[in-house]
Amino acid sequence: MRRRPPEPATRKSVYTYPRQISWLLPLVSYFLIIVSLFTLFYRAIIYLRVSPLPHWGIVPGGLSFINDFTSSFSTPTVFPPPILWWMIQGIIGLIFALVFITFYNNLLPSLRVLDDRLEVRYGTRWLQLPWTAISKIRSAEFTGSKWFVVLIEAEEGYLKPIHNLYSLLFGSTAGPGVIVTSDIKGFEDLIKDVLAHRLDRYAPVRTSIGAAAAPTLGAVLVEDYFAAPLKVALEPRLSMGRLTGVNEGGTVPEAPDENALEEVKEVEQPPERLPITRGQALGAAATLAAFPALIYLVDALMFGPYLLATATIALQLFFNALTLFVMALAEPLIAAGVIFAVGEILTGRSDRALLTQELQAYPFVQLPRILALTVALTLLVAHVGWLAMLVWLGSVVWGAYLAVLFTMRLYPLKIDRAILGGVATLVYGWLIILIYNTFHFWPGQ
Repeated sequence: MRRRPPEPATRKSVYTYPRQISWLLPLVSYFLIIVSLFTLFYRAIIYLRVSPLPHWGIVPGGLSFINDFTSSFSTPTVFPPPILWWMIQGIIGLIFALVFITFYNNLLPSLRVLDDRLEVRYGTRWLQLPWTAISKIRSAEFTGSKWFVVLIEAEEGYLKPIHNLYSLLFGSTAGPGVIVTSDIKGFEDLIKDVLAHRLDRYAPVRTSIGAAAAPTLGAVLVEDYFAAPLKVALEPRLSMGRLTGVNEGGTVPEAPDENALEEVKEVEQPPERLPITRGQALGAAATLAAFPALIYLVDALMFGPYLLATATIALQLFFNALTLFVMALAEPLIAAGVIFAVGEILTGRSDRALLTQELQAYPFVQLPRILALTVALTLLVAHVGWLAMLVWLGSVVWGAYLAVLFTMRLYPLKIDRAILGGVATLVYGWLIILIYNTFHFWPGQ
């Protein structure tokens, strides 16, 4: 019987999630790997036993200007594509599955606190994160401070590239990070432990002029952080107040009469509007717009035509993905313009500053859709394309609902009139899906 290696002498404590949580995400991974390996095995058997695939038809002309550009050096050929490409697509699907397996398995990792560093579970290994490498600890609270999600941000070079996706999922673009929820065993002790070490002598911070300075709690911990994808998804009505700076109902309550005999109640103050720069708004819009193009490219690589048959096919797929990205990127311009027009017509408000606010806030209103589109992408890799399409359609409906809430809070309007503010999101989102399906029909399929 092999003896277990001795535990590190400096180890203080290990923090893990309950079994029902720690087993849930690996189940998704097991499903993906089983489906991918079965597909690859099946295609390998076909490759070894069958020479040609069934005839798939003739490659269509595609986009006319691409055909004109490529006609001098390539011409459409007759399928079937080489059967080897069919098997290579199975390998590509397995690679995508491994990426998603890595993503889900390390989404909520176990943590180990040592005297000189924090260790983060990554697969079967522990990544070492010195206390000096922790840049920020961002905390977001939900359901009336009953549930917390914390992002431990790190300097570059200590975590893996996939940890940048976790920061993006949390709503931060400052660098790679580790997500911790209050479901982890000993959550309060963990946060206190991490903060104590971060504020210790091991953890100098940098001032705005670059000189080392003693760390303070405010320089490290960011409380009540607005984690846009999660906040808007779980608390949409409260989040609209932060995105608009307007109370529910659209007005700030008047102060009570000082001469009134009844008890004076505290005056509700309007929520502090989240400061959003143009760069942040563009980044949020680009993140959301990347998903239709990404879904299309994954679909094409796993199930599409033989990309090397002609230059026309490869260029057509590239331009199709670029078209989807550009169209999705234009959604905030169109939807915010429609919301502004609805508000101007129904309330008479025509302040151009309000339009600027809508353009900057709208991408953040729609950020929860990346959660649903991540699920859709996972289902596509799992060879459940029809269900992925349903999830995508549902994300558009969800986005339209969020746009309605945004319109109700900003102007204000009742839901029967504010519903017009969600029409552009709904119609334009479904238009992108329709164009995707037009591009999606591969030769002969």
